[in-house]
Amino acid sequence: MKQEHHFVANLYHYLFPFVDSAKPIYVSLDGEAAKNGVKERRFADKDVPDLWLTLVGGSRPVLLEAKVMNADGSITIGQGQLVAWRRSASGRHPPTAWVASNQALSEFYYWSHGDFAKNLDRCKSHGKYPKIRPPENMTLFCDIRQLALHILRTC
Repeated sequence: MKQEHHFVANLYHYLFPFVDSAKPIYVSLDGEAAKNGVKERRFADKDVPDLWLTLVGGSRPVLLEAKVMNADGSITIGQGQLVAWRRSASGRHPPTAWVASNQALSEFYYWSHGDFAKNLDRCKSHGKYPKIRPPENMTLFCDIRQLALHILRTC
């Protein structure tokens, strides 16, 4: 988890100049914070992606789920995310896109939620933290700044 927080913080650093600070911003909420957000009516449910921000001039928030890839190329997700973010699910805050890094934080990946949701639909795991392979058509970047630019262009 430590690498994931580092990855999210670095990515947010590069997106920050383009974030509308007058709108809600949430970064790497833990489970309790998300549950409190539901109680306070900030969120419709507790499954909230790692980055929630609105870009300057944007009308809707950009929700990014961040992961650090396992050595076998899979990513580990929570059972709640799996249930909430499938295409047929009722989760109210599905990610706009998924971003990932390798363990060394030297390669970065991007894929749309629409592409990734197909893999969520196929996942048969009932374990607490299933491993899922990302879509084949993910975009690879060798610099986190390139990933940030891609997010700004596509979201």
